[in-house]
Formats: sequence, C-alpha cells, structure tokens
Amino acid sequence: MFPCVGKYTHFVVAERGVEAKSPPWQRRGGRAIQKCPRSFKRRGRGGSFKLQNKSFIGEFGVTKVNQEPLIVSMDWDGKAITGNVVAAGATMLMTKAELNPNNWTLHIEAEGEGTKYVLNGRFQTLTWLARSVIGTYTNGAQKGTFKITRQY
Repeated sequence: MFPCVGKYTHFVVAERGVEAKSPPWQRRGGRAIQKCPRSFKRRGRGGSFKLQNKSFIGEFGVTKVNQEPLIVSMDWDGKAITGNVVAAGATMLMTKAELNPNNWTLHIEAEGEGTKYVLNGRFQTLTWLARSVIGTYTNGAQKGTFKITRQY
C-alpha cells in the first residue's frame, strides 16, 4: 500500500479549545495537511478501476423529422461490454457489442420482444465528458441514423 496515506505533517486549528485527541477530520475549524499529494492514492471503490455504468441518450429515425428516443446503457466488466438498448419503448439486451479503439467505432446488436437492432457508430468529441456516438442503425428492413450523447 502507499506509505503516505493517512499521515499528516501538521494541523491548522482556527478555534481554541479543540481536543487534540480527536482525529483531524473531526476537529472543527481546522484542516489537515497531508505529506503526499492526492495523485498517489488509488481511486475507485475497493481499489478497482472498473468503469461505472454509462448511459447514452439521444434519438434515432429514418429521417430527421421522424425521430424517436433512444437510450443505450453500457457497462464494461474488464472483458466485455454489456447492457441494454431502449428504442421506441422496447427494452432489449445487448447480444453483441464491440469497440474498436483504433478508430473509435462501436458495433452493438440488441434483441428483445421480437425485434433486433444493429447500431454502428463512431465516437465524436472524444475528449469531452459529454461525448457522442453518431452512426446508422438497422431494424429489419428499416434503416436510419442515430445520435446519442453520454450522460455524466
């Protein structure tokens, strides 16, 4: 583990009469100054760097006039992308999802309630938190475009 976690160099107290025996974070009016910067600490729950469940919300349709809501919820478990797709009110589980990090393309196949959707898109504005995926979808013989944006 990191040797500097939980060790303090000194404590600044703004009030008089504060007990010195209580832990630094419980003392009112003061702040603890750590020996090591935060960047050395491990982040994430339980020391895990697992990505949290991310939702992308947007619209899809054959034309720009006839758009319907589209929600894609994805989770990365370290090996595979899992999640579900909500399109036109139908919730479907992802049967296949692939991300190509070389050109940042995403391929998703989802099935449920007698329908199958295939989404092919490319990440846009990759450096922003609210990045988007823009591409095409197929539902049987119906083809169209979609745009979804990450919710953070």
